[in-house]
Formats: sequence, structure tokens, C-alpha cells
Amino acid sequence: MKKQHLSYQEIDEQALEAAWQSLERELSKPVFASPAPGFARRWRARQTEAVEQAKRTRATWSWAAVAIVFALLAGLVWLTGNYGSVISILLSLAVAVSTSIVAASQVILVVMDALPPSLWLLFTVSCGLLIYAWAAVLRWAQMEKE
Repeated sequence: MKKQHLSYQEIDEQALEAAWQSLERELSKPVFASPAPGFARRWRARQTEAVEQAKRTRATWSWAAVAIVFALLAGLVWLTGNYGSVISILLSLAVAVSTSIVAASQVILVVMDALPPSLWLLFTVSCGLLIYAWAAVLRWAQMEKE
């Protein structure tokens, strides 16, 4: 029997070829991506925590708004020196707001009388479509966020 003598280059080429075939087999196997074990539980826990954090944030802002209104009213009482003037200031504010609303409604009525009904219909439909588009964009943004 004759011994074959292989050079180092031939040995390296054979080893490289065997390694390459092994790598090709590994790369051709389908690999399915899957989340780590416990992913759904961790995601639900994070989601629950995020909802709770949002509730706490809303509550904090609500209490801050109440505190600011209370501080403003207390400041008015302190500056004016009696409760009667604070009530009169609040009533004056309410009268000013209601007067502004009445004036705006009169302007709207004058404009409505000047324009034909078909133009108002076009305006109403356009506003409705814009509101629908706005709601659709908000819904899409919410879905992208999740």
C-alpha cells in the first residue's frame, strides 16, 4: 500500500472545504425567530406599569391644577381683603365671557344670512372630512405607538 503524502496546503484546503460545507448546511437550515421565554408576561407587566404611571401622571396634573386655582383664588382674597370683591370679580368675568359669546354668535348669524345654503353645506362637509381625517391620523399614530 502506497502512502499518500499531502502537503500542508492540500490539508488546509481540505479542512477549509469541510468547514465551508458545514457552514453551508447550517446556513440553509430554517431559523425561526421567537421571543425569549416569558416575553408575554414581561410585556404585560410593563404595559400595566405604563398604564398605572399614566394614571398617576394625570392625577398629579389634576391636583396641580386644583392647587393653582386655589392659590389664585386665595391670592385674590388676600389682595382684595374680602370675599365679596372676589365674588364680584368672578361674576364680572362670567358676564364678560357670556357677552363675548353672544357677540360671536351674532357675527356668525350675520355671516350665515349672507352666504347661500349650498356654501354652508360645502363648508360643513369639508369640516366633517377634516375631523374624520384628524381622528384617523390620531388612531394611526396610536397604533404605531403600540
